[in-house]
Amino acid sequence: MLHIPNSPYFGLYNPPFRFMILSLTSYINTFSIFYSRELYYQVKNFVRCPIQVNSAVNFISCIIEEPPWDFGIHATQKGLVYGDLTITLSGNEIINCNTFRGTLIPHNLNKITKLESNASFILIVEKDSIFQKLLDEGLPNRLPRTFILITGKGSSDVCTRLFIKKLWQILYIPVFALVDADPYGIEIMLTYRFGSVALAHLSDYLALPSLRWIGIHPKEIISLNITKQA
Repeated sequence: MLHIPNSPYFGLYNPPFRFMILSLTSYINTFSIFYSRELYYQVKNFVRCPIQVNSAVNFISCIIEEPPWDFGIHATQKGLVYGDLTITLSGNEIINCNTFRGTLIPHNLNKITKLESNASFILIVEKDSIFQKLLDEGLPNRLPRTFILITGKGSSDVCTRLFIKKLWQILYIPVFALVDADPYGIEIMLTYRFGSVALAHLSDYLALPSLRWIGIHPKEIISLNITKQA
């Protein structure tokens, strides 16, 4: 059973946050699986926004020193994967990632029992539009080596980052990130590589320091002599 410690630290938080902590502990103690979005809708009359739910989940994760997915709370998945990859889940469910428009990354990665691939590298792209464009242009068939293409559809979600880390640990192949050469794109790349401040306690599970940033870098834009009108 999970118990919140009786500590003065809790007195620093406002009532809605304290309510979320108590609500989450009751859900966790049922040993069920929940999505963070689902939890929000169950308590939305008592909290202002989903961020409060996520903050409470992260707080509990820090307290018990376990990632949220290990105590049954999962973020809603949004990332896509395409390429030479077959995922086997418990119960012998098989996911083939060669679906043309991409396959939704599984939310419960603890159910993965096997990953099979002959890919030479993993390529992360920032946006879904770029992901789809590369597939439309037939990039996987035009390169001499097979690869796995992944997008988090903008800012990287926990499920996508955890999946990429798991792929790297099992396949042990290079991981590249192709993002826009602007502050937002760079921030996304750095989150994949080093993790985020908000989830610093989960960096061992999510961060991938060996990731390599490819594409145009800001310092290279100056050398291109592109005018403002362009």
